[in-house]
Amino acid sequence: MRNEGTMGSEKRPCPFGIIAAFCNADDRIIALREPHMISILLVEDSPSQARLHSAYLQPLEVDVVIVETGAEARAALADRAFDLMLLDLRLPDIHGLDLLNDQALDCPPTIVLTGEGSLRLAIDAMQSGAMDFQIKPVGADKLRESVERALERIKSVPAEDLVPAMEEQKQTAPLAADKQGPTGFFGESP
Repeated sequence: MRNEGTMGSEKRPCPFGIIAAFCNADDRIIALREPHMISILLVEDSPSQARLHSAYLQPLEVDVVIVETGAEARAALADRAFDLMLLDLRLPDIHGLDLLNDQALDCPPTIVLTGEGSLRLAIDAMQSGAMDFQIKPVGADKLRESVERALERIKSVPAEDLVPAMEEQKQTAPLAADKQGPTGFFGESP
């Protein structure tokens, strides 16, 4: 779960993986929070792919929770907060973009991992708020780089500005793609 502290009467989430000090009116430290382990929700219906992607992420020392369906992803997102989601699009019970577009869910920043590699799908994913779009098979280095970039981007944006930044990306992704081709995502052509 995200660490929370108080600053005056206002509650604010602690930024991802950063030690946070909270001060009283006299600027005396009243609480110190240790960084938490980064948690990633991996939504992948192929157990072998899920194990492989989880193994690729081990060097990053992150907590990876694996679910296989959209229903399991919804339950996991309702149960706890995640820092990042890796989302396959072809799930047995729902298309991954439907999960990402579900306004009732508090989806974390998301990297799409899919075997479907069309430009239209990549644009749709970016419009839905995905931070990155990777076409499977994704190598270990490529996946770690994508996750590290996403986490750095998350850390660089104050927690209260993260949702507006993702909303802005949804608005600009189609405009940028129309003017100069795909932008804002990384991957390899099949």
